[in-house]
Amino acid sequence: MNARVSDATALFRYAPNALLFGAWDSRSNSLQGARFSRALVSEIVALDAEIGRRTKSRICPVGIRSTEIYKGATEPYTFDADKAEKDSRGNPLKLEVTKVGHSNIPPTIESGGVTAREIIQTAVISLTQLRQLQFGDQEASNSARTVLAALGLYALVSQIQTGYALRSRCQLQLAAYPHFQLLGSMPDEIKQFSLTLEDAKALLTDALGKLPKQLAWETTPTVLQPSDRLLTLIARSAAAAAN
Repeated sequence: MNARVSDATALFRYAPNALLFGAWDSRSNSLQGARFSRALVSEIVALDAEIGRRTKSRICPVGIRSTEIYKGATEPYTFDADKAEKDSRGNPLKLEVTKVGHSNIPPTIESGGVTAREIIQTAVISLTQLRQLQFGDQEASNSARTVLAALGLYALVSQIQTGYALRSRCQLQLAAYPHFQLLGSMPDEIKQFSLTLEDAKALLTDALGKLPKQLAWETTPTVLQPSDRLLTLIARSAAAAAN
């Protein structure tokens, strides 16, 4: 990766989001590999959370009942003990019908789901971290940092518009539109402000318009081709899995 904290120009042009959300060159075999700490951190925390209870069961649609089957040596299961997988004593391994996806599964009660009094999201864009990144001279560096900060704000507000679908059956609805704060170096240096999606987009567009030419984002798609060695590795891996 031809980018370092001391000169992150190359990564900024091709993947500015990596500088915002953090990245590292995992293929590097030395401690000198490129590493970029995240400048944007977002956490969603549940207050006074309690683990719930849920039931789980299954009714077989074709009415299969428990019957004697064995774990197959070459198939998921078999009725023939001679074709079954054997234990250390040479006895065929018996198998429950439910283990292969058939028959009824009796109801069980287990822990699952969370109920909370309040759920809060806190997101921080660290200007201190952005100041660590260099992009040439001071003017160019400030321009690039401004773009990254604007990109972070746009990402946060876009998430508000998109919604919070964290996982299956876990979708959050905003109780109030989030507020933003600009924190200074001193504890009492706090400035509150509001930001709409249109405002965030305008900030990002304006910041991009002031970038020096050498920092302009690359818009032409870069098509990567696998090496012959990688293609051979994939083919051999697939062949081994088939066997």
